[in-house]
Amino acid sequence: GDAADSKAETEKAAASATAAATSAGLPNMPSLGGAQPLDAVVEAVNKPDDDGFTPLMAAAALQFVGSSKEKSATKADEVAATICDLLVKNSASVTSMDKHGNTAMHWAALRCHSRAIRVLGKHGAPLDATNYVKETALHWAAQACAIIAAQELITQGASTRVRDHWN
Repeated sequence: GDAADSKAETEKAAASATAAATSAGLPNMPSLGGAQPLDAVVEAVNKPDDDGFTPLMAAAALQFVGSSKEKSATKADEVAATICDLLVKNSASVTSMDKHGNTAMHWAALRCHSRAIRVLGKHGAPLDATNYVKETALHWAAQACAIIAAQELITQGASTRVRDHWN
């Protein structure tokens, strides 16, 4: 039934995330039972790709493609929040920026991941960080018509007065 399908989807998502982390060269995370020196974990969870995209940003930007767009989005948000929480608890930086100045909060807002936004905010991610064209996560949520994400950002205290490059 639905519960079995949901469990199977979660297990599949966890396996995909583990495979992605492994292919990105991340060591086994301590909370998953691996024993790695702390410095190696911190370096791995904050290692950007050529575009400055970190594992935390990848988790925040997670998307699923499924038969039901709404169900896929909800599951992606749940998994994104779980992975973000795991990474931050293992020293992932919530202030890292990609080569355009975007943070994990920008990416979570773009994907309408309200749970991931809540997790990032709980761990001190800046709500009003601006990228190189002065856009905040709230700007990205508005551009993506991500109303739930925008509401979560505002609830957490994001400013509605920050102007981007368009004013």
